[in-house]
Amino acid sequence: KDITRLRIKDTAFHFVHIPKCAGTAFCERYIGNQTGHVTALQIKSIDPEALILTIIRHPINRLVSFYANAKNDGYWARYASAHRPMQDYMRTRAFNEFILDLEQGFLPVKHDIHLLPQS
Repeated sequence: KDITRLRIKDTAFHFVHIPKCAGTAFCERYIGNQTGHVTALQIKSIDPEALILTIIRHPINRLVSFYANAKNDGYWARYASAHRPMQDYMRTRAFNEFILDLEQGFLPVKHDIHLLPQS
């Protein structure tokens, strides 16, 4: 992978974009493009000396943000039809149902990057 696209302008830092943690706004302002979602481990495997910067968010606020965005059909228009089951699911679930299903592993999409831990 080319990690130069992850470098923050005029610094030695590489940016790790954790979903739902202001990464899009940060990238637009300080990198000039979207970086995608690359982990610190992936960057370090290419450049062990790389300096890493990321933005984290309180986990509950992050889930609320995901839920609010995922209730919007426009959110899913960006993704392939593989996410259709999740789109249909989100249309019909209240927040408390979503949280219970997430906790019990009952979501139709098991590995959505927006729901992975911030590590």
